[in-house]
Amino acid sequence: MRHRVVLTQAGLPEPLLDREVRDPGGRLAGIADAVWPEHGVIAEVESDHHRTSRSQWARDIEKHRAYAALGFEVVRLTSAHIRHPHPLAVPMVRDALRRGGWSSAR
Repeated sequence: MRHRVVLTQAGLPEPLLDREVRDPGGRLAGIADAVWPEHGVIAEVESDHHRTSRSQWARDIEKHRAYAALGFEVVRLTSAHIRHPHPLAVPMVRDALRRGGWSSAR
């Protein structure tokens, strides 16, 4: 959960981790890596497996479509976004949170 550490150390709010996201009827849309439900943001960490497995790729496409249909903005992160001296994950998620109404003194 390196992404959580990177994001919270940068002053972003604590996400809910590995959370089920369900539609109003209770149908499972997916299990999200990090969710800020009050801001309508989901961050998904895409490892190489997500890219090289056809079945995983197809599931991810449908999952992200379902999240968007529920009103979430999905921020897709790779290890390069997270494990960099100046992680691009921080401004990517920060911008999405701000679009969702979050504000910070930082």
